[in-house]
Amino acid sequence: MNHRRSIPPLSLLLTSCLLMTCGRQTPGEHTPSLSRNIRVTIGPVLRDTVALPLFLPGKLATETQLKLGFKTGGIIRDIKASEGATVARGARIALLDTVEFAAWHEKARTALEKASRDLNRAQQLFTDSVATLEQLQNARSAFHAAESDLAIASFNLSQAVLTAPSSGKILKRLAEKNEVIGPGMPVVIFASTEGNWIVKAAIPDRDLAMIAIGDKADVSFDALPEQSFYATLTRIAGAAHPVTGTFEIELTLDGSSRVFRPGLVADVKLYPAAQRKTAFVPAGALVEGHGDSATVYAVDSESRFSPVPVIIGRLFGDLAAITTGLDGIDTVVVTGAPYLRLTAENITIARE
Repeated sequence: MNHRRSIPPLSLLLTSCLLMTCGRQTPGEHTPSLSRNIRVTIGPVLRDTVALPLFLPGKLATETQLKLGFKTGGIIRDIKASEGATVARGARIALLDTVEFAAWHEKARTALEKASRDLNRAQQLFTDSVATLEQLQNARSAFHAAESDLAIASFNLSQAVLTAPSSGKILKRLAEKNEVIGPGMPVVIFASTEGNWIVKAAIPDRDLAMIAIGDKADVSFDALPEQSFYATLTRIAGAAHPVTGTFEIELTLDGSSRVFRPGLVADVKLYPAAQRKTAFVPAGALVEGHGDSATVYAVDSESRFSPVPVIIGRLFGDLAAITTGLDGIDTVVVTGAPYLRLTAENITIARE
């Protein structure tokens, strides 16, 4: 049996040859070129002596916040105020069981009555020259001691009722009915609304030298949109916080509002009275930013570019306030600065 080999068509052979030829690549034929045409815009560094505002987060609080508790320990009979409740001055907040206090009060009253009788008897006997002066003095001392014991028992009995020292709000309940509580242990956290409202914030140590008591601020709250309040810096902490390393400040709000609630998150714009000379560049001139550090490209008289590390003080929309790094530099690259790190043969410079 004859077997014939199949011969591939001529067109298929030609196609295979073309594919093999195209698949071969001459070294260096498709190496990307590093030469690029880059267009950058340069502009001047603006300088001015201004007081840079500080943007700080804060929290609304009352000027007076107290941890209210009983002077003596005992069993809590009732707690009348709930968390978030508004209470008036003198309103009852909590009560202790007074059985024990009433018993001590009755015991002290009875002892005072006996001491009074003993003193009268000693006085009569001393008048009749039967009792000595020492016996009379001892009876008088026992009477005064009994008076003091009754005063203590009366005071402790009165302290079994916890009342609001002023009008305010109950921020938090720390105990419940039928619990046994020790002397001085807080039952509720109370915020007085009769005083001023304050905003507590914190600033880093680098900004501490800029601020002073009496500086003004604008305060806004996310919970109160489209409303702004004026405030005055009234307190600066004498030492840094042991954990955060920041300094706590307090700003007193001018006036008050019925919609204020302790704990509202505030946005504070503080205007220090101290001014200093500051350089400003467009925010687009900053490259390689990390935290408050960045790089700008300076331009000399011969149109040569050099990277300069800078420290950013604040951002104001499209402008950045530079506190350190631009001394003696008048011109920087405004747009196109990130491309200067690439190898470029042709750089087109435009001025703002």
